[in-house]
Amino acid sequence: MRAVALKYPDLVARCPMRIQAVLTKYSSLKSFHAVSLQYKYNTISYDNARTYTSALRDAFLDYQNISKNLSVLALDINAGTQKLISHEKLEESKLCSYWMKVMVND
Repeated sequence: MRAVALKYPDLVARCPMRIQAVLTKYSSLKSFHAVSLQYKYNTISYDNARTYTSALRDAFLDYQNISKNLSVLALDINAGTQKLISHEKLEESKLCSYWMKVMVND
């Protein structure tokens, strides 16, 4: 796959007309305007596509980071360098640390 991706710029340079149809918007094609006068075509709006693809990409990258962090955490737990505690114990420890701070500050 990488080899094909690396060949792509050279192939486009050899025959740019093949790629132009893919990269050209409908609204700039002469043939589309000729046909659209006969039939009432609505052009597809791709204005928000960049925003949506960017949001999807960001969400996917966030997902990958979360997945990687969970994998590392699972390995650490299996190795014994980290341990899981229950939600109740976590809340209890937060409450204790809060009261310890209050008592120290008074």
